[in-house]
Amino acid sequence: MNLRNLARRVRSHWMRRSPRRVATAAPECDYADRVRSEQAFFSGDQEQHDLSEIYHYWSHKFLRPKLERLGIPHPVGLFCQAFERSYRESTAASRRFVSIGAGGCATEVEMARFLVGRGLGEFVIECVELNPALLAGGTTLAQASGVGDHILPVQADANKWVPAATYDGVLANSSLHHIVNLEGLFEGIESSLAPTGTFVTSDTVGRNGHMRWPEALAIVEEFWRELPKEYTYNRLLRRYEQVYDNWDCSISGFEGIRAQDILPLLIKHFDFDVFVPFANVVDPFIDRAFGPNFRVARPWDTAFIDRVHARDEAEIARGAITPTHIVAAMCVGRPGRGAVADGLTPRFCVRSPARSPRPYAKPPSPKDEAPAASTPDRASAEGNAPVHLSILPDNPRRFEPLVARIALADGAPWRLELVSVRRDGNGIRIELRRVVQTSGDRPGSSVDVSLGNFASGPVSVAVVEGSNMILKEAAVEVVDSAHMVGPSHPWVDYSDLWWNPAEPGWGLSIHQHASDRIVATFLAYDASGHPVWFNLQPGIWTGSARYEGPIYRYIGTNFAAAFVPGTVRGEQAGTGALVFADASNGTFCYEIDGIRAERDIRRMEF
Repeated sequence: MNLRNLARRVRSHWMRRSPRRVATAAPECDYADRVRSEQAFFSGDQEQHDLSEIYHYWSHKFLRPKLERLGIPHPVGLFCQAFERSYRESTAASRRFVSIGAGGCATEVEMARFLVGRGLGEFVIECVELNPALLAGGTTLAQASGVGDHILPVQADANKWVPAATYDGVLANSSLHHIVNLEGLFEGIESSLAPTGTFVTSDTVGRNGHMRWPEALAIVEEFWRELPKEYTYNRLLRRYEQVYDNWDCSISGFEGIRAQDILPLLIKHFDFDVFVPFANVVDPFIDRAFGPNFRVARPWDTAFIDRVHARDEAEIARGAITPTHIVAAMCVGRPGRGAVADGLTPRFCVRSPARSPRPYAKPPSPKDEAPAASTPDRASAEGNAPVHLSILPDNPRRFEPLVARIALADGAPWRLELVSVRRDGNGIRIELRRVVQTSGDRPGSSVDVSLGNFASGPVSVAVVEGSNMILKEAAVEVVDSAHMVGPSHPWVDYSDLWWNPAEPGWGLSIHQHASDRIVATFLAYDASGHPVWFNLQPGIWTGSARYEGPIYRYIGTNFAAAFVPGTVRGEQAGTGALVFADASNGTFCYEIDGIRAERDIRRMEF
C-alpha cells in the first residue's frame, strides 16, 4: 500500500520536535528565520523508509480499509482518480494542474506517470516549491521517469503564491500545515479552479504545532501510564519520558504553524467530494519517536495499539475529540459528492472553542461489558414501562433514509410525545416526554422519527427524557453501496421534480436510489393533448453527469374500476438520456415513437 504522503508528514513532524517544552515559551522567530529553518531542514535527507513497523501495522490494518471502503486504494490513488476525472471532464486543449509545496516532486511524478499510462498526455503539472534544492531533485526525477515534459518547476513561496492560470486540478500534499497565509492561498485556489476541477489534499489538521488539545492529551496520558519504561524511550531525543511531553513543533519553523485553522477554512471556501478524517490519540504511539519501541511480533504491543485505535475511533465518533489528519477531494462551483468515511462530516470534525468536546469517557471494565440485550432499560429500572427502540431498515445502505421507531410496551399507562430531535454528525438525540394515557389514546403507542440520510459508518441514536435521562440507546452500521467513486458514477443526488419554467405542463420526477440507480417518470401529453407518462429505467451512468436507458409506457386498469390482474403491461417506447450541466440544470434527450427531441430541464423550486 502506498501511504507515502502520510508517512512524509509523520516523519517531518517528529524529526522537527524541538527539545523545548511549551511551558518555557521562546521568543517568536521572524518570518525570514522561519524560512531559513524550513529550507535547512528540508534540504537534508528525507527518506521515509525508516518509519516504524508498528506504524505500518496500524496503517494497513485500520487506515487502509477506511480508504478502500470509499474506493480509494491509498491517498495518492485518490489524487490520481481526481485528476483523471478532471482531465476527462475538461474541455481545454491542454490541461493544467498545480501542486502547492511540491517538495522533491515524487508524488507529482507518480501522478504524471499514472495519467500518461492512462493515455492522457496533454497536461502539465506546475510544482510550486520554495526550496531550490528540492526542485532540482524533482526535475532530475521527472526526467529519469520519462515525464520531464509534464513537470514544470516553479520556485515560489506558497504564502505569496498567485495563480498563473485556470487549473483543472490543485494538489496540496502535506504542505498546508506549513503555510501561514492560508486565507490567501485558498482564495487563490477558489478563484482559479475550473468548474470541472478538483482540489486534493492529505494533511494534518490538529492543534497548532501538532500539540494535543487537553481532552486528547488526557487520553494519551492515560495510555502512557500503562507503558513499561522501555516503551517511553524517545528515539529522536535519546531519553526516557516518564510523562508524555506535549511539544510545540512550530516554535522555530512552519511545522503545524496554523494546522487547526486548515479545516475551518477549507469548509469556508470549498465543498467536499471525498472526506476521510482519522487518528488522534494513536499518533504518538506510532511515530518515529516512540513507534520503534513497539514490535509487531509481540502480542502485547499489537493489542495495545489496537486498543488505542479503538478508543480513538470511539471518542472521535461521539465528538469527544477531533481527528488530526484528513485526506480530501474538494470542488468549487458545484455541490460536492459528500462521500465521507465513517459518517464523519467536515463540520463535525472541527474543534470549535464555542463547542468544547464532551469529557472523554473511560472504556468499560470487563465486568461492565454485558450484551446490550441483557441490559435493562433505565425506564424499566425506575418501575416504568420499558421503551423499545429500533432503527429501520436493519441493514441500511449509504444515503438510504433511516427511521427510528420508538414504542412503549402494550399496557403502558403512558403515551409518547416528541419534544426535539438533534443531530451532531452521525449521532442523533431524540427527546421525548411520556404523557398519562387518556381514554382516547391507543395503549403502547409508538413514534416514528425520520433520521435522514447518512454516508457509510456507524449511526447512533439516544432516546432521552428531560435534559439527561437516557431511556434507550441503539446503533446501526450504514454500509457502502456496491458502487465506487469513479467516472461512471454520479457526484450529485439528482432526486427531485424537474421541469422547464418556459414550458409549463410537463416535467420529470427523478428518484435516485442509494445504489445510484435512477427511476425517472416523464409526464407529458400525447398527439391528442391527453396526459401520458413514461418511465426511464433501468439505465446506467455513462459518465458522472449522464444517465441513459430505455423508456417504457404502461397501460392498465381504469383507476375508477376494480383492479383486474393481468391488464397492466409495459412496452418500450424509445430511449432517453439525462445529461446534467450542474446540480440544478440539465437536458432531457429522448426518442419516443420515432420522434427525437432535447428539452432543457431544471430543478423545480417551491
